[in-house]
Amino acid sequence: MSLSKLFNNIKYLMKTDLRRYDVSRMTESIIEETLIELSDKIPDLFNRKPKFLSFEETLKEIIENKKSICRFGDGEFNNLVGNSIPFQKGNKILSKRLKEVLSSCDDNIIIGINEEYFTPKRNRPAENRAFDYRNCSFLRGIIYANIHLERIYCPSSISMGSSPEYFNQIRKIWQNRDVTIVCGKGIFSKFKNDIFDNTKSVEFVYGERLNAFAKYNDLLNRCSKIDKNRLVIIILGPTATVLAYDMAKLGYQALDFGHVAKKYDVVMGNTDLAKNFFQPD
Repeated sequence: MSLSKLFNNIKYLMKTDLRRYDVSRMTESIIEETLIELSDKIPDLFNRKPKFLSFEETLKEIIENKKSICRFGDGEFNNLVGNSIPFQKGNKILSKRLKEVLSSCDDNIIIGINEEYFTPKRNRPAENRAFDYRNCSFLRGIIYANIHLERIYCPSSISMGSSPEYFNQIRKIWQNRDVTIVCGKGIFSKFKNDIFDNTKSVEFVYGERLNAFAKYNDLLNRCSKIDKNRLVIIILGPTATVLAYDMAKLGYQALDFGHVAKKYDVVMGNTDLAKNFFQPD
């Protein structure tokens, strides 16, 4: 950190009247709003935020350079530290593999990280802001211990747009391509709007809907028989993060794009799926 940035931070703190923050009378929501206010004004003291590709840059890497993607969100980091989540029990092997993927330096693989861990936004829903400020410091510690700051990452939310226009851009990835979708059997039966209806062809390889990593070796063996000219899209929780990595290492273009089909369906009008969006399918 430069001396000028250090002194700018000190000057800001000297101008902030901390006496107006009566901690004894603060509710949790007020504390969160205070943290947001301070974080909006104080620059990053350590200047350690990873560099992120924009949405447009990420699409270009996928479409033109045929890059693969492995994404890390809340669920993946929970499994990485050995915790369980609703659709995937934690275990030591999964934890080790997720750390391996996160620390990858492969030029053909883009690692997705939640950008909000570094710059929580004021317009985030209250429950998300609460998560940010309780857990982001811990998560950043895990990230810094496993990533390479000279690398460029992409936002893990790449598959989670909120408008038809956003998904019109996403759908260009598989426009007129032969696609293999790796997912839990039956998850597409609830969808009313098919995000993959612009492909040349679609085939499916099914994994377990819950605890898919328990049968990982069998799943990888079946996926390794896919024609390498096909684009592989994986919707299978944290297992997708590891599988996309292993498939990319085998010479496939593989995208860990969990929730992309469900979110598209919600955006296009199927509000029934929005109620328990992150629950197991």
